[in-house]
Amino acid sequence: MQTDKVNLKEEVVLNPSDILWKLLMQWRMILVFALLGAILVSGLSYMKSVSNYKKALQNYSTKEEVKTSYTAEEIAKLQNKLEGQESGQCQKGGLRPAKDLADQKYLDTSFL
Repeated sequence: MQTDKVNLKEEVVLNPSDILWKLLMQWRMILVFALLGAILVSGLSYMKSVSNYKKALQNYSTKEEVKTSYTAEEIAKLQNKLEGQESGQCQKGGLRPAKDLADQKYLDTSFL
């Protein structure tokens, strides 16, 4: 009876390298759980992207449709606006042919 009590009081020494070695000996289980985790995470990512795609598709289909045909009056108004913008750019200095031609002589010596 007294010998049983003595055996319970013995110290157990745990070496970290022994614990690591025992874990590495279970490499098959570690590999299986890593693969299961990777499959689970990729499946969840796929499901999330599919749901986002469906929501975006739903939002796109509910938007107003783009107008593809115009009447003759609308075409004339658009052409007038475009002509007005083009002439405005020339007047504002957007197109300066004389200045651009003068600058071309320095093009060969430019570092840019």
